[in-house]
Amino acid sequence: MRRRSALVLVLAMAAAVGIFLFFPELDLAVGRSMTVADGRFLLAGSKLFTLLHLATPYWVTLTIGFFVAAAIAQLIGRPIAGLGLWQALYVAAVFAIGPGLIANGLLKEHSGRPRPEDVLQFQGSYVYAAPFAFDGACEHNCSFVAGEPAAAFALLAPALLLVPRWRRAGIGGALVFGVLVGLMRMGQGAHFLSDVVFAGILSAATALAIHWLIFDAKGDPRWRAGRHG
Repeated sequence: MRRRSALVLVLAMAAAVGIFLFFPELDLAVGRSMTVADGRFLLAGSKLFTLLHLATPYWVTLTIGFFVAAAIAQLIGRPIAGLGLWQALYVAAVFAIGPGLIANGLLKEHSGRPRPEDVLQFQGSYVYAAPFAFDGACEHNCSFVAGEPAAAFALLAPALLLVPRWRRAGIGGALVFGVLVGLMRMGQGAHFLSDVVFAGILSAATALAIHWLIFDAKGDPRWRAGRHG
């Protein structure tokens, strides 16, 4: 299962890199489809979608908080669905390393890519920067990769902890949610298509890699201390 998932992820990464390297204007074409007649983005200025955007830190905190609470419940002898310390550590690590450290801490601060709403093609003042150029005029909190979609796709981590009969549905739900959040941010003029695509790949790779480090093929913690509970 994990080998197949890793292979799919590698193929998806290769395909995405190839597409955006050979067709760097694809981002602009998709961005134009997200605008209305006067050139504004479809969801720009929407109070509802602004609130949904601002809600991201809260649902991320609630998600991690649930697993921390489950770990505490296990320690006091009231386990919840077999969740414990290692599961809590896993989910927290995926969110902290993927969306947190890599997406927001490294890439968004150093990619230099202006957001769609800030480039000349969409009534902004910056020159458009193609994917992987890393030479754009943005200095802080840039477009590549998309932060909120990265967090949404990171829900693959809880999905991977589900029992086998629910795991596929959980993974599918996490992917759909990530796509919807990505479309929302694109519609707000905050991100290009490639920002969302590579946010998904980043979070999926993080979830798979850390799962492999912490759990064996059966889903049991690799360390003996994690097996008592």
